[in-house]
Amino acid sequence: MRAPLAGRAHAGGGQISVADLAGLELIVPPAGRPHRRSLERALLEVGIPWQPAAEADGWDLLVHLASLGLGATVVNGCVPPPDGMTAIPVSGLPAVRYWAAWRAARGQRRRVPRAFQRRRGRGVSGELSAAEVTAASKFLAYVLRHDPAAIGLALDDGGWVAIDVLLAAAARNGRALSADALRQVIDAPGKRRFEARDGLIRAAQGHSVPVSLGLEPLVPPGVLFHGTVARFLPAILAEGLRPGQRVHVHLSADPGTAAAVGARRGRPVILQVDAAGMHEEGHEFFRAANGVWLTARVPPGYVSAGPAPGAGMAGHRRPPHAG
Repeated sequence: MRAPLAGRAHAGGGQISVADLAGLELIVPPAGRPHRRSLERALLEVGIPWQPAAEADGWDLLVHLASLGLGATVVNGCVPPPDGMTAIPVSGLPAVRYWAAWRAARGQRRRVPRAFQRRRGRGVSGELSAAEVTAASKFLAYVLRHDPAAIGLALDDGGWVAIDVLLAAAARNGRALSADALRQVIDAPGKRRFEARDGLIRAAQGHSVPVSLGLEPLVPPGVLFHGTVARFLPAILAEGLRPGQRVHVHLSADPGTAAAVGARRGRPVILQVDAAGMHEEGHEFFRAANGVWLTARVPPGYVSAGPAPGAGMAGHRRPPHAG
């Protein structure tokens, strides 16, 4: 979806990504509104912390507050900016689905319109397009990792929820999926965000809500990788890698995967993590079902940016053993 970002001081031309919203004061709908949830999911996906500058209900009011200079706002592409404002497309937001709704008046017997005879509220079935798989995967990741209460779910201690309960809750919140469509999302190539077994489903990793994944500590590879972008490097090299709003820092076993992760935020920079050195010093590592390596944090002495894989660790090194 390319929704416009409207703001008085924002430069026009081209387009920006969700990651470019970092640092902006955003005017957003009230908590719980669908558009607010979509923005929250997208910002969490790229690790952008944010706080609303103001809340307003309705496209016109959002744009009006932005026109007063209270901040920027992201609105539907059909909303024209007022004179004196600039709108620039934002990529990376989930696609918007539109519904045609109809119901016969109470007490009246009316013929069902032809369009509504084809499928009457039974959920999305059949093969999903690639865009639909991506949108459904991001929605499910949001509710299973970060905010299950957004659709009325409660996860157990391990992060699991019954599949039929999840599908019913999604349908009640306008995100109907059939069991076959859910299986297509789970089995989609790439990130493998979810685990499913015995009628239950959970996110494989990436939680910001407290869960216990039940993973056993493992000996990690000697070097692991983390994808980021250049603007975060000074803080990372000074403070190390921290989980932020999530429970664990996520690390990749190969630089290609790390590059793909970093590319979500812009031009990727690949960091190397001295996992062997950390393990020797007592730091625990876990491997999620989808192959992502997890650890509580990476101190600054164990992370570097620079040499290609196999060239050794350089730059910021862990200090030599005392004594």
